[in-house]
Amino acid sequence: MGGASMHDGPTHLVIVGLMGSGKTTVGTALARRLGLPHRDSDVDLLARTGRSARAIAAAEGVEALHELELQHLLDALRVPERSVVSAAASLVDTVTAREALATPVAFVVWLRIDPATAAMRARRSRHRPGHESLTVQAARRDPLFASIADLVEDGTDDPGAIVERVAARWQAVRAAARDASG
Repeated sequence: MGGASMHDGPTHLVIVGLMGSGKTTVGTALARRLGLPHRDSDVDLLARTGRSARAIAAAEGVEALHELELQHLLDALRVPERSVVSAAASLVDTVTAREALATPVAFVVWLRIDPATAAMRARRSRHRPGHESLTVQAARRDPLFASIADLVEDGTDDPGAIVERVAARWQAVRAAARDASG
């Protein structure tokens, strides 16, 4: 698959949301549905460092983890080929990430979820650090997610239904960009 042109609309479909919102589940299925590669922050960090996000935070601190997650996003957005990116929730806290996600290369989907449901889901996962309650995170991050989202989806909905709606919107946005370019 060759690189996308500017006239094809966004290059990267980026999934954001709280830990436990379904970013990896939806991102994996969406990439499969669209025939695109999937970049996942947790998976890629583990492959790059040999450690989970929780282990990185324990050994080097949460700020070091967040810096690695930011670098993952910036690296993913620089790739000229289209992809689906499941981004770390912490990214929305940084101006650099929000600015990068506001560029034309990114189409951002926010999987909105209530903190109690996210916490219940996140308890099943041992790879993420639990340094701050999801209620506190949601209070700070939800307005930021809303400010960068091109599309908002209910993270408690059926993942297959989310994938179909997002895929249809992604294809419509890209078609509209092609039509507008000539």
